[in-house]
Formats: sequence, C-alpha cells, structure tokens
Amino acid sequence: MGLDLSPARRPSRRAQLRIFEAILSDPRATALPLTIHSRSAELETIKRLAQAGAPHAILHRYTGPLALLVGAHGMFPGSAHVMGPTPVC
Repeated sequence: MGLDLSPARRPSRRAQLRIFEAILSDPRATALPLTIHSRSAELETIKRLAQAGAPHAILHRYTGPLALLVGAHGMFPGSAHVMGPTPVC
C-alpha cells in the first residue's frame, strides 16, 4: 500500500490518496507495522502516516531526500525504516 506519484502514476493521484487515507483511518491498519510504498510522494506519505498516528512504518521505494526523513523522525511514536532504490537507514 502507499503512494506512487511518479509522472506515469500522477493521473491517479486523487484515487491513490483517497484509498491510502481510507486504509490509514482504520485503527486495525495502524495497530501493526506498515510497509509503505512511497515513490515521488515523500511529503504526502510522511504527513499522512503522522496524522494517522502510525507507530511503525517501513517505507520502501523511498525517493526523497534524507533531510526530510530526519525531520520527520520525531513524528512517529515508534520507529520508521526506509529503503529506497538503495537503502538509506
């Protein structure tokens, strides 16, 4: 699950956001560690995970800057692990 806002997937942005937010609004989803696809959607993904109070997340296919992750680290009460095209942390 997650967001892919790369140029090829940008036309489906609204549908992706609606579905992602619906899943995150279910308390059962955020009770478990989440594996999140995040491609060209870094800020949107991190913001929505924080708003949902997701305690643990694994971001795969992360394509954003490391500085954004460092700034977002305090937003998660548990932990977040990130894997991009090459692992970052």
